[in-house]
Formats: sequence, structure tokens, C-alpha cells
Amino acid sequence: NNTNYAETLNNINTDINQMTSIADSSVFFVITQAFSMTGGIIGLFIIDFRMTVLVLLFIPIKCVVMKYFAKKQKQIMDEFIKRNQEYAKWFGDTVGGVREVKLFNILDKKHEEFVLNQNNIIEKQKQMNMLGQWNTIIDSIMVQFLSTLLYILGANLVFDMKLSVGSVFAFITYSAYVTGPISAILNIGYLLSGIIPSTKRYYTFMELEEETDNGKGLHELLVDPDLRPEIRTGEICGNEVTQILVNGFRVKNGQDTGLYHAYQAPRKEPVRLHYIPYYTWANRGENEMQVW
Repeated sequence: NNTNYAETLNNINTDINQMTSIADSSVFFVITQAFSMTGGIIGLFIIDFRMTVLVLLFIPIKCVVMKYFAKKQKQIMDEFIKRNQEYAKWFGDTVGGVREVKLFNILDKKHEEFVLNQNNIIEKQKQMNMLGQWNTIIDSIMVQFLSTLLYILGANLVFDMKLSVGSVFAFITYSAYVTGPISAILNIGYLLSGIIPSTKRYYTFMELEEETDNGKGLHELLVDPDLRPEIRTGEICGNEVTQILVNGFRVKNGQDTGLYHAYQAPRKEPVRLHYIPYYTWANRGENEMQVW
């Protein structure tokens, strides 16, 4: 992974904030609304099944609209994550090279790059906010349109003496227990469309192979001469290098139990040994190193 420290920390912070939003109060509100919707549908069928069919037709239409908004939200969120990552990378590189910025007098250029990166992020934030507002507005329009249709259909049933005025008002009241939760439940897809990109990036990062060393006590390691090593190309500090993996042993001497003790034969623990080129060892902190 060739990202700098600022980019890595920013990515982790952004992704965790997005993923944890699935456990906020709005999600639990949707779960409780599912029970309300069930009771509302039962009440609607009791009052009039014909008007109930009209309410239920609202669900697939709402699904199509929400699918469109969720797709747009995912696209914008992908772009937002990318722009945010580019800014974090630029920030880390700039802070790390602040002496060079002063030395070569490129402060104005860095300021222009800062403004450009910030404008890119702000633009995507504006697009997400506008998309959220449009989602709310269209949802409200659809609910009002459904209520209007229910009033018209209810009036016809009243004139035909098939339904009372009180039943129509009761039906419209109960319909709110269905249309409201439907909008909230289908909005889950809209919310998840912003969480999924962050989740994918986070778990992709967590699954990256760690640049592990062979641990302490390197003098205890032995290579199994009967096994052929695995030679592969891997990335270390952003550079593609050839690495060698081979099965071996860690020799553990018998533990002393006192000044005088019985001889205990050394035991061999199988280990997987990882060899890297000498020049890639730099900046690994205080660790043991053995050259083969």
C-alpha cells in the first residue's frame, strides 16, 4: 500500500464514520416503522380493499424512484471518497515536504493546489446535499399525489353509497401508517448507497498483506533444505520487489528447571519464513535483522 500516513488515517476515519452510521437512530426508527406498516395495511384492508390496492401500487413506483436516487448517491459518494483521498494524499506529501516548499519557493503553487482540492471536495458535498433534498421533495410530492387520488376515489365510493365519509377519512388516516414507513424503509437503500463504498474500501485496506518481519530470535531460524522456496513479486513501500517465502523451523532449546537438570532435546516449530531484499529493510524501526 503506497498511501502516505495522512491519506491512510483520513481514509480510515472517513470509512469508519460512514460504516457506523448504519447503527444510528434513523435505522432503528425504520425497524420500528415496519410494525406500524403491518398494522396499517391490515386496517386498510378492513376498511376497503379497492383503495388498499391503490396504496400498495405506490410501493413499486417508490422502489423505482429510490433505486435511481441510490444509484446517483453511490456514484457521487465514490467520487467524494476519491477526491477526499486525493486531498489527504496531497496534504501528507505537502506537510512532509514543507522544507522543500520553502526552499524552492513554491508556496503559491501549493496554495493553488489546496484551493483546487478543497473546491473539488466541496462540489461533491454540494451534489450529495442537493440529491438528498431532491429525494425528500420527490418523496413528499408522491405522498401528496397518492393522498389526492385517495380523496378522489373515496369521493366516488361515497357518491355510489359504497363507503361512508367517515370511512374515507379513516382510510386516509390509516394510509399514513403505510406510506410513511414505506418511504422510510426504502430510504434504507439510499442510505446504504453511501455506506457501501466506504465499507469496500475499508475491508480492502484491512485485507492488505502486512509487511511482517520474522520476529525476534532470528538466530533460532533454520531453512528446510528439502523444500523449494516460493518466489513472488510484492509491494514494499510502494515499490515492486522480488520476495522469497520458504518453510523452515524455529529451534527451541529445552527450558532449564534449575542449576542441575536433565537434558532436554531442542524442539523444532514449523514457521513460514519471509525474505526481502536488503535495501528494502529501511525505516522498519528497531528490529533484528539477519542477512542470508
